[in-house]
Amino acid sequence: MDANDEPRVEEEGAQDADVDDGKETSQGWSSPFGDLQELVEDMVDGFRGLSPTAYVRYPRMEMAATDDSYIVWMDLPGVDSDDLHVSALGDELTVSGHRRRPEYPEGARVRRSERSYGSFRRVVRLPADVDGEGIRARLVAGVLRIMLPRRVDAEGRTIEVETDSD
Repeated sequence: MDANDEPRVEEEGAQDADVDDGKETSQGWSSPFGDLQELVEDMVDGFRGLSPTAYVRYPRMEMAATDDSYIVWMDLPGVDSDDLHVSALGDELTVSGHRRRPEYPEGARVRRSERSYGSFRRVVRLPADVDGEGIRARLVAGVLRIMLPRRVDAEGRTIEVETDSD
């Protein structure tokens, strides 16, 4: 599955959390048209497959912001760290990998399958103030946690103006 989308904090069914509207344009992590773009991408992706199974962005994710970092969580049950690749290039964070089908006992027949297997790739646009050199990722109990530290200089600084008389 393949999706290029902006991080979005608000998800349907989100509970027990303070959920932002995802419109923090001053932080560079969403645009005013982010929701519309996401809807159009969902429609296009839905027409691509036209399969009996519903299209679901995978892996599912959440993104939160603190004063000094952003944190991304992605649900990756059954994905081994050896089958997972995380990279950052420019303003994009890419998480890709492969979820392997379990080995069934000899003679077993699958009667029902609702789990997905195979390759996946998710691209998330990074906020403008992310320090790309400090990004760290950790997979624990099927949840990938990616720490995206903010650059210290992102707040700006005052520049002294020199004159010819100096």
